[in-house]
Amino acid sequence: MKYDIAIIGSGMSGLMASIYLAEKGLNVAIVSKGDPICSVSSGCIDIAGTGSDTGAAIDGLPKEHPYQKIGKADITSSLQYFKDQMSNYGFEYKGRIDRNRSILTPIGKKRITALVPFTMENAEIAESEAFHIISFKDIKDFFPGYLTGRFPDTQVSIYDAGSHTTLGI
Repeated sequence: MKYDIAIIGSGMSGLMASIYLAEKGLNVAIVSKGDPICSVSSGCIDIAGTGSDTGAAIDGLPKEHPYQKIGKADITSSLQYFKDQMSNYGFEYKGRIDRNRSILTPIGKKRITALVPFTMENAEIAESEAFHIISFKDIKDFFPGYLTGRFPDTQVSIYDAGSHTTLGI
């Protein structure tokens, strides 16, 4: 079979590019080695990970940076396309394309990102907040102690999901 274009990588960007191009009528091949990063990704969409204003962060990048070459208008339309595609399949993304936000990571640190899956909509918390963690028995990939060390009012419940990995769950 002859292809019009080959996408290198089956991560979120490669998959979205292939969907977009296939919708435009092109024959697309995805070339990938190993598991796609999507299987271990947080699902967050980082645009420009410094400061709250993504547009200002993009303006501050060197002119050789891909974001400068593409331009803010095309970045915005691409991200809106992504949000629309995900929404069509019931996977809403929350956040704003023009504003970064801070979310809590599984190790209790804050991370700058722009768009998050709807399941992470409330992942932005203040240091003073108390919350409850539901963890999984014997899971190798998550350590609630990291969070309870940073947030002393945090409580933990353990659930036995019958698996020892996040992929198994």
